[in-house]
Amino acid sequence: MLSFLCFHSLLLPANLISILALKSVVNKLEEDTLLLVLGDHGMTKTGDHGGDSPEEVGAALFAYSPSQLWHKEEIHTQNTVSQIDLVPTVALLLGTPIPFSNLGKLIPDFFAFPSQELRSISRVPLEVKPLFNYVCALHRNVRQVKTYIETYHSQTGAFSTSLLTKSNMKYQEALTMLSRITQILESQVKITAEDINNLKKDLNETEKLFSSYLILVSNMCHEIWAQYDDFSIEIGFGIFSGMLFVSMLVLFGVPVRMPYLVLLQTLEGVCLWSSLPLFLLVLTLLIPASFILLKVSKMLQRLDPLPGRYQCIETDVLAVVLCCMHAVSLTSNSFVMSESYITSYFANSIMTFVFLWKVLKKKRSEPMLRRDRFRKNLKEWILFLLFLIASKSSQLFLSCREEQPWCDVSPFLKPLSSLRLSKSQFLNIRYLLSGACVFLPVIGLNRWFRKLGNHGVFFIRHFSLTYGLPLTAVCLWMNWALQAVPSSILDKLPAWQQTFLPRIAYLMIFGSLMSVLIDPVCARLLTEEEGRQIKEAVHVEPKTKAKDKLPSRKKRTTNSKYHKSEEGAQTDKSSAGSINARVPVVCGLGTVYSSNLLQVFISVFLLIALLLGDGLAPSLILMMVQMFTAVELKSLTDREENQKVPVVPVWLVALWSMMSMQYFFTTGHQATIPSIRFETAFIGYHGNYPSYLYWIPAVLIILNTFAAQVMFAVAVPFMFLWTLTRRNLEEGSMTDVPKGEMELQLDSDLFKKGLSHLVLYFVSFQALQLCGTMLSAALHRRHLMAWGIFAPRFIFEGVSFLVTLTALSLSCGFVLFTHRALGKWIDRHLNRPV
Repeated sequence: MLSFLCFHSLLLPANLISILALKSVVNKLEEDTLLLVLGDHGMTKTGDHGGDSPEEVGAALFAYSPSQLWHKEEIHTQNTVSQIDLVPTVALLLGTPIPFSNLGKLIPDFFAFPSQELRSISRVPLEVKPLFNYVCALHRNVRQVKTYIETYHSQTGAFSTSLLTKSNMKYQEALTMLSRITQILESQVKITAEDINNLKKDLNETEKLFSSYLILVSNMCHEIWAQYDDFSIEIGFGIFSGMLFVSMLVLFGVPVRMPYLVLLQTLEGVCLWSSLPLFLLVLTLLIPASFILLKVSKMLQRLDPLPGRYQCIETDVLAVVLCCMHAVSLTSNSFVMSESYITSYFANSIMTFVFLWKVLKKKRSEPMLRRDRFRKNLKEWILFLLFLIASKSSQLFLSCREEQPWCDVSPFLKPLSSLRLSKSQFLNIRYLLSGACVFLPVIGLNRWFRKLGNHGVFFIRHFSLTYGLPLTAVCLWMNWALQAVPSSILDKLPAWQQTFLPRIAYLMIFGSLMSVLIDPVCARLLTEEEGRQIKEAVHVEPKTKAKDKLPSRKKRTTNSKYHKSEEGAQTDKSSAGSINARVPVVCGLGTVYSSNLLQVFISVFLLIALLLGDGLAPSLILMMVQMFTAVELKSLTDREENQKVPVVPVWLVALWSMMSMQYFFTTGHQATIPSIRFETAFIGYHGNYPSYLYWIPAVLIILNTFAAQVMFAVAVPFMFLWTLTRRNLEEGSMTDVPKGEMELQLDSDLFKKGLSHLVLYFVSFQALQLCGTMLSAALHRRHLMAWGIFAPRFIFEGVSFLVTLTALSLSCGFVLFTHRALGKWIDRHLNRPV
């Protein structure tokens, strides 16, 4: 080590101290002590480690002892040993039983001298003593392996009967020879040189039989334990990546034709040339698969809401590149272990680039004074900084991996009961903060409905908004206070007292979701008297006075001239300010879609907050802040570009997908099995579940683990709706109220195409990350950390993809359900003769 360092190097003192420390350890070793220095893996010249190359699987093994380790006459010349061979070797050297499931073989050089049990045979010649000692120790090793294999086969029946018979024959033959050698050594008084030569031959033959037995058993186990179905892996990855590629081509407006698909599949077949059956299968399915992909691509092209080809935008290109970089980074174990920080970095990078690009673009197109430009961009700057602050603050809720010893557990992830004595002041602050985090969204939802007039007319909808959801927030807060009680006291309470509050919360959340399905049109048709008062106020009074005459809880109005009965409001075009007295007036019709979706979102938010606990409630608020800032910046861009039809840019969908992965980690989770919070299954339930209710704990654990994916999937339609909702919220004259979300009813086909386009974009970005985990798990299936890092990451991403698809289908299905119900409501109430 020192030979690579100059005497003026800053590393020289530290390395000298390390070498002197090792020297002091060696000098203090006693005669019966063995020092083993080894590495768990090797490294290539480029620094790669953990793979299956010869440089990575090889490592040095250094053994030292003050006493003699091996006999002058060497047993074997063995340059390499397996890591599993250390287990039986160290166990026998320590005098402890060999672990039951061991499959390793003893290292011969450490057994040249007899153990206490073998010293009873005192007539062993010096020439064969090292070999005899090793064979006796190896017999113990083989006997342990044989016991394990027989037990494993009796329980699973996994091994071939012929191979088991063959291995047993080898064992019996070796055991017979060892018994004969022992009898010869005990019976003969004088051993001649010829006898010594015969003993050497017999001992070598016995050692070969024992070694061949261990090799045969090891191969048997490798056939059933360490084999991968490469054919299925390549088929699955090829199909998934091919469909993802075709979907991205269609989304970006690239025409998909038959020659392109044939070329794509031919390239896949060439890449899989190493697997001849797979190559033949690809060639066989080439033409029919191309027809299928072509048909799918044509169906997808019908979803494009914009005519013509896709226009390449720099922000969209960068967002796609960053998402691809994140997917490729999943092939590195270091990146996977630090993914909780990397996803936040990628999300911030997308937002920063998009914001700066918009500012610079505006600066070039609108030359003005610096002061005026700053005032005009002040709102954008505030939203941008708010996004970055929320993203940075969310890292307070990260959990630690086992591979991160430097990481400290966040105090927000500790139970409240554990903070009573050590951090009582922080406990009070955290409890009050969690209460504010669950009450603020509920209060904001009620204010939204009161301001926009979306309470509807049905009692169940009004009850859920006014009493149900606030009661849910109260139950959550009181339940968290109950969790702060020490477990010794809490366990003494009756079971119903421990589960009463969560069950009430479950009931209220379920009632809120059902009320939206029962009354999906949260708008109110005013009576003729109320409508006449508003029309008179609009016609003769200023805007502020007209608003004061609106009925309570209904501050915004939309009259029927924006719907299918336009002719009733425009009978006299010469007087544009006059309003037909018989035209109905409706409150809240411009925000029906967003109001319904917002109530569903807040209901899901309360459910997720209940499952995550009080410590992670602020993280959910930060999630909502980042969602709002992203869609608000997008809506400001749409307003400046005068887009009448909402078009969701690619960068926003990519950012949405990246934030869903970011908040998977900032809600206290990691892609490891030990990080799963199984205690969530018992929130609201005490004791064991009956067999017919096993699905309930599974659903609760999945909702807890993939809370971020569920929240972002439910909120996906907001990316499409917020621009229209934002227009409806802007102040305007009472005679020209913005149509808002009623634009969607005017062009139903365009709405469905745009929503389908958005869903396909979001699913494609999620599939891109899944494709990255599939690639990493396939490439590193022989990696040292395959089962600790890559396999769990692939499993979590696969389940996350399925959860996202489910939540996204329900969310978009609900929006389409609202669209259909609103159309029927308009036909029933507004398209009547006037």
